[in-house]
Amino acid sequence: MRLPKVIIDGPAFLGMILSSIEVFEYETYGILIGTKHRKNYVVKYAVPLQTTNRRKYEVSICHKRAAAVRRSIKGISPYHYIGEFHSHPYGAARLSEHDKKDMEQCGELISLLVIVEPAKKHEKWRYDQKDKAFCGSVDDEFLVRVKGYLYDHVKKKIRKVHLKCPYISRLNRLKNKTHR
Repeated sequence: MRLPKVIIDGPAFLGMILSSIEVFEYETYGILIGTKHRKNYVVKYAVPLQTTNRRKYEVSICHKRAAAVRRSIKGISPYHYIGEFHSHPYGAARLSEHDKKDMEQCGELISLLVIVEPAKKHEKWRYDQKDKAFCGSVDDEFLVRVKGYLYDHVKKKIRKVHLKCPYISRLNRLKNKTHR
């Protein structure tokens, strides 16, 4: 069976990365807004939730407030709620048991995990086919890796998904111009 692909547009990429860096050392949480085409998802926007309770190794949300935000999307946007994103500072590069339980219980469609850690050197943005993740450095200060997951309701299991982010090619071109 072919794995779904999650295509991340530039505004969604920026929203996830910047909100994860803003609270670095703590986790962040937000919702993904976009569309589904056949088996693939297109993430148009990533909106961080402001009323979360952030800790170094977990983030808690007010489910009532998050539900109100999800319901409001259809009143102001042609897009739909398609999942969530959250960050893991200092390189916890996999979903925790708590994350998995949340995906199963809440029926999350897509979960994007943003791993942020201090950068040791500049790394060009690239897609790691083996790990199904894209990664790169931000201002040579942070190393960021993004992984995608989907909860398969039929098989009752969480699967990694392929990611595509056309914006990272543009980002690499911009970075090359500033380093000349």
